[in-house]
Amino acid sequence: MLEQPWHVRAMRYGLVAVACLWSLVPILLVILASLQEPKAIFEFPPSLIFTPTFDNYVRLWTAWPGFFADLRNSLIVTTGATLLTVIVSSAAGYVYARYSSTLLTLSAFFMVVVRMLPPIIITLPLFPVVNWLRLNDTH
Repeated sequence: MLEQPWHVRAMRYGLVAVACLWSLVPILLVILASLQEPKAIFEFPPSLIFTPTFDNYVRLWTAWPGFFADLRNSLIVTTGATLLTVIVSSAAGYVYARYSSTLLTLSAFFMVVVRMLPPIIITLPLFPVVNWLRLNDTH
């Protein structure tokens, strides 16, 4: 394998860093806003230096006590869905990389076509199936 010039590697790492910042800065801003007083959140220009407070979380705990239990349930479902997706996708990727057949080609084409459709077209018909299987509001 050929060694890439240093400037190509630097540009590649720079693009990865920009993509990470693009994704992580909004999350960081939301976390920082949650630690500010409510009126300070809407100040312009925003102040990045402030005294953090957990009053917002205390208020959330007292006003909506079930919020953190619901948050835990969301974390359980998200983690389970992510693990299931990684396992199934890895197995499918292995099969697509290792074998070749007309059926595999058609299934790959079908997956691309499905991804082009708006998500609601796929999700809406699944709702009665999920109800019938009694999977609503469960882990």
